[in-house]
Amino acid sequence: MSSGYCGEDAAVLCLTLLGNAARLQFTFRKEKDIFFVTNLTARVSPLPVCQGCANKTYSGSVAHDKLFAAADGQSFKCKSENVLLTSSELRIKLVPLQMQAFSVPKGQYGKEVECWADFNKWVIAISIGAIVVTFFLIVVLTFLFIRDHHRHSYDRL
Repeated sequence: MSSGYCGEDAAVLCLTLLGNAARLQFTFRKEKDIFFVTNLTARVSPLPVCQGCANKTYSGSVAHDKLFAAADGQSFKCKSENVLLTSSELRIKLVPLQMQAFSVPKGQYGKEVECWADFNKWVIAISIGAIVVTFFLIVVLTFLFIRDHHRHSYDRL
């Protein structure tokens, strides 16, 4: 179940599981042309592990200056794992993640802003590819140089 509100420069999205077993609340803010999450609050009340055992509730929050930031009209997207430590007992894993607050025309996500973790995966893949191609070129050029160098020697009669 979801609930919340949206104002001119602030919004709250609350996601709750049936039976109130878990709740995740995002607080969004908009400053100039950028939106971001300023606070993420979580509460989880799992079923007891045994009959007669006490029910325990885990809760915590992350207050961050600009978590999941994107320009107005764009969406923040991350395919990589996002693990947020909300308390010593509770970690929230958000995978995959795409969000956009304010300026959501026709209910569709805007242009995607890629997270650093996804960006770094591309950079690493491109770097490894460039290294392999460079190594291959060195081997081929070395082979051609050695082969060409041997042609200039005298032939036996």
